[in-house]
Amino acid sequence: MTDKKEYAKLAEMLEEDFTWPRIYMFKFIVPFNPKSIEETEALFSDDADISMRESKNLKYMSITANQMMQSSKDVMEVYYKAESIKGIMGL
Repeated sequence: MTDKKEYAKLAEMLEEDFTWPRIYMFKFIVPFNPKSIEETEALFSDDADISMRESKNLKYMSITANQMMQSSKDVMEVYYKAESIKGIMGL
């Protein structure tokens, strides 16, 4: 999600449709390798509820994280940081 229009649309939706603070669910798919998985987990605090599921062919890992976020800006920061992870896809 590197398109600036997509980010602007998401930020606007987060401001209009959600009340903050709230628990926000992040979903990412990353290549199935320790580095990508570790970097994705590091996006979240220790109190986040993180679950993972391997793809059938073990090429990818689906990562879902539920974390208390204070504002839409905090959510956007996670997505901005996620951009640095090679092969990550945000859902």
